[in-house]
Amino acid sequence: HLATIRQFWTAALLGTGRYSGRPIEAHRQLPLQPAHFGRWLGLWNQAVRRHAEGDDARVAIEAAVSMARAIIQRMEHRPLPKSAPQ
Repeated sequence: HLATIRQFWTAALLGTGRYSGRPIEAHRQLPLQPAHFGRWLGLWNQAVRRHAEGDDARVAIEAAVSMARAIIQRMEHRPLPKSAPQ
């Protein structure tokens, strides 16, 4: 699973083209709630800020927020709360 996640994010952030899966479909099968994505975004932000700064960090965080919103909206037709963890 970690290899798949790595492929997804390197494709999303660096344009490697290494990922060809369907992340929304993969997550649709799980009993996820918006709160799960809030927690994940908080952890993501912490990790990004440890390894990146400036525009690189901003782009990675914005990409994750966008992906979380898309998955939630498509899975449950509910938007992500406007205030994501920073």
